[in-house]
Amino acid sequence: MKYRLISIELTAALLLALAACSISLSPTPSSEQVSPPSLPSAGLPHETSAPPTVEETPSPPDKIRDNIQVLDDIVLEKIAQNYMLIYGFDSYFNADEYTNSKWAFLYFLYGGVYRLNPLNRWEMPEISQYHDARAGVYSLPVEVVDGLISEGKLNRVELAEYTAKDGIYTIDSLFWDVRPEVLRYFDDETWRVTLPAKMVDDYIQGKLGTYVDISELPEWVEYDETNKTYGFEAFGGDFYYELSIGNVAKNGDMVEFVCTAELSEDVQEASRPSYKIAFKIEFIDGEYRYLEVRLLENENGAVMLRAERKRICEEYVCPLYMPIFDYSWNSIAEIKADDLVLTCAMNNYVEKEVDFEGVYIEPNTPAAEVELAIRDHFDVSADYLKTSEYYSAEDDTYRLLGGFGGGFSAVAISAEQTGDILSIGVGIMFQHVARELEEGERLTPNGILLPKGTLTLRISGDEYQYLSFVAR
Repeated sequence: MKYRLISIELTAALLLALAACSISLSPTPSSEQVSPPSLPSAGLPHETSAPPTVEETPSPPDKIRDNIQVLDDIVLEKIAQNYMLIYGFDSYFNADEYTNSKWAFLYFLYGGVYRLNPLNRWEMPEISQYHDARAGVYSLPVEVVDGLISEGKLNRVELAEYTAKDGIYTIDSLFWDVRPEVLRYFDDETWRVTLPAKMVDDYIQGKLGTYVDISELPEWVEYDETNKTYGFEAFGGDFYYELSIGNVAKNGDMVEFVCTAELSEDVQEASRPSYKIAFKIEFIDGEYRYLEVRLLENENGAVMLRAERKRICEEYVCPLYMPIFDYSWNSIAEIKADDLVLTCAMNNYVEKEVDFEGVYIEPNTPAAEVELAIRDHFDVSADYLKTSEYYSAEDDTYRLLGGFGGGFSAVAISAEQTGDILSIGVGIMFQHVARELEEGERLTPNGILLPKGTLTLRISGDEYQYLSFVAR
């Protein structure tokens, strides 16, 4: 099954993810409970001369619950996806040893905010026909809602924030994707969610068995000590892997299964990595809890674990001048000559003296030295390198710039080696920034990540040559 986490209705709003803009929270009557903001009330008008009838609904819950009726493959896929979105494919998890509250809070933004099994109303004409696109609501007759409840597709408790007037429920578009326990605290003017801290803490404790350390919260999360609330912007993103479930084994409250994740064909990558991950969960009274997650043998090549990917990034990815990842090149001759010279300068391949800021004491460097250094890892001619603007034919030298830096860095998202060919999924990590997410970006505990493409090299002992880069 292929997942895209946000619907058409959510795209404009939820992709405004997690920019860390500050707001001041209004005081509430209790330090333990925050009153939910009012939800949009726009809808289709219903004229009547009689007083409107109001349907009674149960009080909203103060705890996020999954209330899983059937633990089928669809639900297991969602449980696996929520984990993979945050922890990736190669992290080992054991509930008895886990204490990373920073990552756990990030998990909440997927697992805790979104419904475990959202209703695809676009495939349900009994719902979609009542969509008012201009108002951003669904105006559903009471009999339609009652039918959804009787079929088990909705729970009346989920409608606690809505009342039927003149036989019509006016329901917000976010209702179908976002958990109702969370949606009631959503502010449609600021696109922020301000939740009682206990609600979030209890959910994280129930799923991951860990606590929330306030000192380790991501910088884009605002904790209000007085009102005991967490405030953050609504979160969205894409999951580019197709999942399948197998080897399901149930033993009392324990459930074990294997999830295979394969890169979607919609993503233009040089390789199609496929991962097998084993999950063990506890399932009691409709609620699940992760007990153990581990990576099994991969089906197509050696998948590099996180520590190895870090080494690979430092050795092969970080040395490249960043704009090299802005375009595809199938041969070294397609890399801009300036970018090759700047790569040489950034890494001081020629081992010249620099000052404390990395600026060359004597920037003009004999062409033969620069060209020899570059050709150690790039199969390119000296004549091509001389087309660079940094080359001076007058004295046959290259001017090497220094002092590179910035609030971003290259990272290795994935790495696979088959024979002497190494393929690396490359991304750019923007650190210490507070802004809205742009298209293709996703938030991680280390910053905003923008996947860029696949870098390919040929490795021979301690020697290596860059071969190509396929941009996304």
